[in-house]
Order: sequence, then C-alpha cells, then structure tokens
Amino acid sequence: MASKIFFPANTLRPTSAFTYTVSGGGKATGSHVFECRYIDYANITITSKLQEGVRITTLDPNIPSSVDYLKIVSYTHEHQKGGITRIRVQLAGFVPSDEQSSGLEERNTSYSYRGSLSQSTILEHPNYLEQLDQRDTAKKAIAGLWFGTAFSKTLDTDVEQLDIRNKVDLKQISLLTDAVSIKWANRILAGLRYYDKPQVEWTVNQSNEGGMTDDDVDKFGQKVDEPEGNPPKPDWAEKSWWMFSGLGEEKDDDSASYSRTFTLRHEPYDAELYEY
Repeated sequence: MASKIFFPANTLRPTSAFTYTVSGGGKATGSHVFECRYIDYANITITSKLQEGVRITTLDPNIPSSVDYLKIVSYTHEHQKGGITRIRVQLAGFVPSDEQSSGLEERNTSYSYRGSLSQSTILEHPNYLEQLDQRDTAKKAIAGLWFGTAFSKTLDTDVEQLDIRNKVDLKQISLLTDAVSIKWANRILAGLRYYDKPQVEWTVNQSNEGGMTDDDVDKFGQKVDEPEGNPPKPDWAEKSWWMFSGLGEEKDDDSASYSRTFTLRHEPYDAELYEY
C-alpha cells in the first residue's frame, strides 16, 4: 500500500534537485524543483513566493548563502499523481567579481565581423590617389570635372590630350597629356563618378553584471589601436586604421549585455584628426 504524502497548506517544499552552472563570464544559470499541494499551486501565497527576482536562498534556506546571487527568472508547473504539483524554477545571476574563482573572466566575450559596400566618390579611389599622387594640376582639373565647375574643350574622348577649362572664365585649368590623367578624366566625363567602396566592421560583444565602464567608452569616435580579438584585415587595408565607431548596452538589475563596434578606415583623411 502506497504511503500518502502530507503537506501543510500553502507550503512550497524544496526537493534535492537544485543545480547550477557558471559560464566563463561569471554568469550563472540554474534550476530548482519544489512541490506543493495541487489545490494550493495557484494561490497567491504560493505565487507571491515565485516572483521574478526572488533569491533562491529566500525560497530555500537550505541553499548555501554563497549562491544568493541566483534569482528567479521564470517557473513552470506539472501536476503529479496524489494531488501533488511539481514546480520547476529557472534561475540566473552573476557571480560577484570578488568571488569569482580562478579561471573565470570578468566578462563573457564574443566577436562578430561584417563587411559591406558603400558608394564613395571616385576621387577617393585608392588607385586614383596613388596614380595621380604628384599631379596636383591634373587632380585640380579632374576634380573640376567631378564637381561640374570645369569642362573638357576637347569633345572627343579618344584623344591623346584633354583641354580642361573653367566654366566661369573659360581659362585653361590643365592640358592633360598623360594617359593616366586622361583615363580618370574620361571616366568622369562618361558618368562614372562613384565606386563601391568596401568597409569592414568588427564588433566586440560582452556581458557581465556591471555593464560598461568609463574606460569602455573613453575612445568613442576616435582612432584606436587594433581592437581585441585579432580581427582579420583584407589586403587593401595595409595603410588603414581603426576607428571606435559604435556602442550600445542593454542592462537590467542582474546583468548587462553591450557591444563596441570598430570600423576599418581607409579614406584619405588624416588619422590625426581623430587622435585627441
């Protein structure tokens, strides 16, 4: 004959099914199982004890106080034979930084890499800047074509020279005679004013209990050293530099998730403008 289990009214009885784990970032998750009478499980006396944010040590005093950072995040119930309801409580929290054991990092970190294409003026194309590096007069004339302040007096583009003149006073800006300058001028005259410029972003995603610090946001909008995580760099990025270009954070009472984004810059801007 099976023995009957008696419960006091409106009482949650803890079982031995308490378990928890701690991740590399000090974030802990776990669960615990309680039992109560079927006729009591929906009473406010029971449900009030299962509110989100209640510490597990409050719900079960037999749990060591060293894990009182574990709090209720949700629970489910399942009715058993004999008029018993079993309630499984899901727990989460962060180990206090001064209690984290050796081998546990302060932050749980992951990385993401994103590449995209965006339109940029052909006057900033790396090949244009390299090939016309010492040809200031030619660049002035070609820039005039791009901005619409100059025109080519030479109508035929299949020629060995282009006469570029100012639209206002019709004075000659430059007579282009070299093949490289003519090539770039003809591209603009043909309507090729932009190109698809590659852009790379590296995002550091982290979570911990306290969230971002002053040091995390200190260099926002500035040139920085290569960000952590060893981001890959394409061949064209030999002379590029990293800019701290984005940040964000979501935080609640128990934890924080945040990200910092770095953009690989290779425009002809002086990087010193972003060093301050």
